[in-house]
Amino acid sequence: MTYFPHCHSRRDLEGETEYAYCAHPGMHIQEQRVSVGVCEICALRHGPPPETFRPFPPPPPRGLCRHLGAETGVRDCPSCLRNVRLKVFACHHPAHVETTIQECLNCPDHEERLEENGERAEDGKTAASIGSANYYQ
Repeated sequence: MTYFPHCHSRRDLEGETEYAYCAHPGMHIQEQRVSVGVCEICALRHGPPPETFRPFPPPPPRGLCRHLGAETGVRDCPSCLRNVRLKVFACHHPAHVETTIQECLNCPDHEERLEENGERAEDGKTAASIGSANYYQ
């Protein structure tokens, strides 16, 4: 059994002993799953609880959005601790120009990328999985 330090934002995942879900909006990690080691060094747990938390249980992972384009640059993360730069991607939806992975995951205009036969694209990638590689500079 793994023992996590006390944190106002940690949520236990059913059947999971090595990872927990972090509902803090300032934590940016793949699928919001944190290990004991991440919790122990996280400064967010020492601060006050955020005004709002990420939804829990988490929604099912989204696939790649059909509007998500190529990487175009970076921008400062306004909610991150310290100096963090987020990768920015083109967004081909008519209401948007650019997006980050987190913005894409939460966007009401998100549309699953589909194969020609109408099936969900099964390329093994979700927005969260490419986010882990492409989220930070």
